[in-house]
Amino acid sequence: MISRGLLYALAFVVPIFTLSLTRDSVNFPKVGIFSAVVLVVSFLYLLDFILIKQAAFRRSVVDGPIVFFLIAVFLSSIGSVMPSQSFFGRPDVFLLHFFVLLLLAVFYSLIVQMIHKDGQWYTLLYAFVLSGAAVILGHYLSLTGWEGLSSIGTYNPVSQTLVEFSTYLAIVVILTAGLALKRSKHIAISVACAVLSLLAFSILLMIDVPFGWVSMSLGLAALLIVAFTHLAEVRVWALIWTFALFALGLFFLIFHVPEGIRNVAQLDISLAAGPSYQIAKDTLLDNVKYFLIGSGTGTFSYTFSLFRDPAFNLSSIAAFERFSTPFSTLPAVISEFGSVGAISFLVLLLIAAGSVFGGWLRIRPSAISEVKQFFGRGSSIQFDVFTVGTAFLVLTIAMFYVYFGFVLWFTWWLMLALTLSGLHKLVPEYVKEKIIVLKVAPQYSLLLSFGLVLVLALIVFYGSISYSRFVGEYYYTRAALESSTPKVEAYLKKATEMQKSNSQYYIAYAKLYLQKARVETAKEQPDTATVGKHIERAISYARQASEANPQSIDTWETLAMMYLNARPLASQANDWAKNSLEKAVELEPSNAVLHWRLADTLVYGGEVSKAQESLKKAIALKPNFVQAYIGLSNLFEEEERINDAILVHKPIMELLQDNPDALFNLGRLFYNRGQEGDLANAKRLFQRVVELEPRFSNAHYSLGLLFEREGNIEKAKYHLEKVMELNPGNEDVKLRLESLN
Repeated sequence: MISRGLLYALAFVVPIFTLSLTRDSVNFPKVGIFSAVVLVVSFLYLLDFILIKQAAFRRSVVDGPIVFFLIAVFLSSIGSVMPSQSFFGRPDVFLLHFFVLLLLAVFYSLIVQMIHKDGQWYTLLYAFVLSGAAVILGHYLSLTGWEGLSSIGTYNPVSQTLVEFSTYLAIVVILTAGLALKRSKHIAISVACAVLSLLAFSILLMIDVPFGWVSMSLGLAALLIVAFTHLAEVRVWALIWTFALFALGLFFLIFHVPEGIRNVAQLDISLAAGPSYQIAKDTLLDNVKYFLIGSGTGTFSYTFSLFRDPAFNLSSIAAFERFSTPFSTLPAVISEFGSVGAISFLVLLLIAAGSVFGGWLRIRPSAISEVKQFFGRGSSIQFDVFTVGTAFLVLTIAMFYVYFGFVLWFTWWLMLALTLSGLHKLVPEYVKEKIIVLKVAPQYSLLLSFGLVLVLALIVFYGSISYSRFVGEYYYTRAALESSTPKVEAYLKKATEMQKSNSQYYIAYAKLYLQKARVETAKEQPDTATVGKHIERAISYARQASEANPQSIDTWETLAMMYLNARPLASQANDWAKNSLEKAVELEPSNAVLHWRLADTLVYGGEVSKAQESLKKAIALKPNFVQAYIGLSNLFEEEERINDAILVHKPIMELLQDNPDALFNLGRLFYNRGQEGDLANAKRLFQRVVELEPRFSNAHYSLGLLFEREGNIEKAKYHLEKVMELNPGNEDVKLRLESLN
């Protein structure tokens, strides 16, 4: 009874549970509480069998595919480029990882094993529906400015993206509309479910996400089909209501919601479908290991950087985005699990979906018997089972269009478990039961005892890891919100003590000591020993960050930027920055900005020829990269290759028309070369500069020299006087003006 109560509690709590104590206030806390409850229930379940000396095991039709899928995920995690992330995920963003998948599968199995009776089945389903009601109520209270929720904006405890939230709401509409349809339910329950479906529908109106309408319309269409094959069990008014929701959903999908109804405060930024599947394809074809087991569970950020499309460099937004998740769940499965994992996952989906659809075909009544029983009162659970099955099928389809956060994964496994558990009596071969008496089967008793010890060890092991991750994340979040440097340092120290393998914590620590060094350097009488000490500690923590996660592009790029900022403070900082950028370029070779920054470190270190190659790569990756062209031009000028320095600008002349610095630089090159027509070009460019920036004193000075050279003394004096206005103390300009007068 305690174990079932905990399962009921999970169905209600998981969608609404959040904690603002960590960076990811939505997924990270949910995974923690879910993992703790599932492990405790597993322990109690096995302990109960040992105490009563009898075990009743249920084996479902999808158990085999689930086991094969978990084996594939385990192999992928073992061979991962980021093993820790593959097994335990990340605390700042939800990524599918091995332990959460394992516990979700255990959660599914516990429901199939423990939910035997119709009352238990309905209690679990209603707990989930009531959670949906709490989400909807919280959302409306936040919109009205209720004090308890107004501080967090629009209430959405389900997900950090609108597309996930809309998919969840579509599932709530499908379930509540289906529950309202059944005639055998008390009228109050049917009315309450209908009202709840309307409220969920209204939130879909406000967020207006196309796939939300697609999910809802698909589910309601399937419900209508099921309803027409179970007419004896259906309320007519609820059937009309369901059809109305379906029709409205299609209408808003096609014609969109009017602007006055929409109330969206955020926009989702996600990777498009095309690049997602292209990256998945490139990962599979890169090498044999990736083809078989992928790059590792939860490592899409790694493959995104490795196979990133150079076209991203041309977008002002996408050029600086680094996606940790793809467009939907399927390309993540392909790239992270490889062909073995992807095939086993697709087999699992096909068998699970086929079981639901096959079950409906096998037990649906004939149309004639339904007409005869139209005025009767059905009491079978089967209609509600197929309502849940419909929600499961919609979620399965959604995997191809939505990247699942934890709530959607939780809901998918819950709907699958409820469907097969409900089908147990209707289609017995889907879930077979076996009774084992431990007194006459001592080998099973030994096996259960071993399982109990294993679960207990897993509770201790996973619990200690989860505790250290949560506490570390709590202190890191506190440090990010703190303004007092001593408190920031204290919180970061505690965070790194709890999580010694988190590179982000070490990077934050390194930045803190670099800032301390800057503050000391800015003093009138800086203590060089103190500056050196701070720099030394910053470097130490930076190196620990790179050792903790050597395959993280974010780590190397952040370290490089930190070292670049430290160049005035440490003589070796440029070499460290160069090494970090070389590693970053290795991990993300198509990033033009990284090649450009690497060129800066090479120029600083005197490696001019290598810097030119890096700039040429940056230009090849980003043909409109103005800074790279100018950098290459400057290098040619230093080598006295003035012709090449000028020609470099040719592909970007249109882009320079509103860039006064670049135009002045090009004008200066024309002026210095001094060939036929160069002075006229230089004058035209300088005039454009002062047109764009009237206070550009160097351009005025250059124009003064040109007009003086042409003999136009009045215009020469005009521009030189402008220079004097902008730089009153310039003696050279003052003397030149006196000579003109």
